[in-house]
Amino acid sequence: MLRFIRQFLSHPLKTGAVSGPSQEVANWIVNAAHLSNAKTVVELGPGTGVFTEKILERISDDTLFFAVEINPFFVKETKKRCPNAIVYEDSGLNMRKYLKKHGVDGCDCIISGLSWSCFEEEL
Repeated sequence: MLRFIRQFLSHPLKTGAVSGPSQEVANWIVNAAHLSNAKTVVELGPGTGVFTEKILERISDDTLFFAVEINPFFVKETKKRCPNAIVYEDSGLNMRKYLKKHGVDGCDCIISGLSWSCFEEEL
């Protein structure tokens, strides 16, 4: 929890919450996404990888999965928690760049832990 608070105070525009989601919330969100048949899944704002961990448990070995995180601290935390995950340090606005990098035009599912209330209206 203290790690989130430090990040929020240091980088309020790159950290949307002062605490991460619970395991229960992560299970609920990822279960609702029905990932078993997904070919391509993208996670925006993985934070410390709570959702990432659940996503990796539910996708097939053939599924393309990557996460996009703007905060370098959280990129490291997600990679530490989920060493097999592909995590790009960038804005979710550039998601198409990474889809193209992997040779796909779109994705079946986007899972986001981003706090939308922190964004300006036009974004």
